[in-house]
Amino acid sequence: MRTQLVTKREDGWLVLPLEGMRAEELLEELWLVLRVVDDEARIGIPDELVEPTTSVVADQAVIVEALVSPDGRLEATFANDYVLSVAPLEDVEAWEVRGPGKVTVVCLPGGGEPAVWDSSTSTYTARAGEPSPPEFTAKLVYWFEPSEGEDE
Repeated sequence: MRTQLVTKREDGWLVLPLEGMRAEELLEELWLVLRVVDDEARIGIPDELVEPTTSVVADQAVIVEALVSPDGRLEATFANDYVLSVAPLEDVEAWEVRGPGKVTVVCLPGGGEPAVWDSSTSTYTARAGEPSPPEFTAKLVYWFEPSEGEDE
């Protein structure tokens, strides 16, 4: 099984675990499907990239490197010199990567560092009538506590 971790380089770029995955199909919902052995990942693409993405699929191009810039731009470089580059948008999420495994990376509106969930992300199960784990409760308090200078 492939790594399910997103790593950060010293220059601030994030490295997505897509290296070696092959472009196999483009779904009507505008998801580029990548596969290798038993692993699958998907990249959500904007309408304007349908035509070049169709070429990537036709050639069954293999990803050499998939990165996210500090400003939120996704750059997937394929072995045959194709580069899928998606810049962030001001008002909506410009792109999303799902997989392999538990990896999900979403470009936030306006750009910047994306939201990242991977195999190192803590998960909690809440059951009605049972107390929440203390570490989860502490995070909730942190997330919803007003920041300095915010109105309460």
